[in-house]
Amino acid sequence: MLQSLKGKVFLFLLLLTASIAIFIACRRNLDRSFEQNYETRFFSLPANTKPEVKAVFSIIFRQNQQSHFVNSFVKRIGYPYWGKAWVFNNKGSNTAGRSQTDSANYVYIPFARENDSFVNSALIVKLAPADTVLRMLYNNQYASFGFDSTVTEEWTARVVFHIFTFFDNEVFGHNEFIIKDKRILNAYPSLDIQPNHRYRVRITTAPSTGRTASYYPLTFTTCYEVGDDGDEGQLVGVEPGG
Repeated sequence: MLQSLKGKVFLFLLLLTASIAIFIACRRNLDRSFEQNYETRFFSLPANTKPEVKAVFSIIFRQNQQSHFVNSFVKRIGYPYWGKAWVFNNKGSNTAGRSQTDSANYVYIPFARENDSFVNSALIVKLAPADTVLRMLYNNQYASFGFDSTVTEEWTARVVFHIFTFFDNEVFGHNEFIIKDKRILNAYPSLDIQPNHRYRVRITTAPSTGRTASYYPLTFTTCYEVGDDGDEGQLVGVEPGG
């Protein structure tokens, strides 16, 4: 009787161990499947993608083959919208009275998390014959660029604001944004900014691509209408403007 009981216990433990091993193996395969899905979606390139965007795509694809960073990147940042990328160059342009000799192409690729309805970051790539530079720009970095409305040849918070309103419009169709940080409105000196008022901006002409600038990255010509909603109490919206 004792021998039979020991045999049953041993068989039970053996089956339990086997079940745990199978569960772990299935879980690992499931995790790998999800990770593979991350990469598959990340590297899904739309038809008629611009050659410059394809070049950036190839660079990232090769880097991921070496370091396998895409799965963790998607969890933190989201997916790229390759088809909404903006490509421009400074060849032959003249800005602020200076002729441009920069032969590089600049590519801006928006990113958003799967369930979000706003662009949280953009990959900015300088493609030059001798060098390629990649930089991530995040929407919550705007304040680090300063609010000097007289600056025309450097990055400012307003430029960053324009970048993300541009992409929010292109990717999600948003054309109105609530201003959470009123310092962005320094560029509108005619406004009498009230501390307890809520302000919003509405795009009155669709953002256009292909603009050039004498600095990195760009100058926007998008037109905005600024509205004062009065004292609305607690401000809502996505940093920095909508």
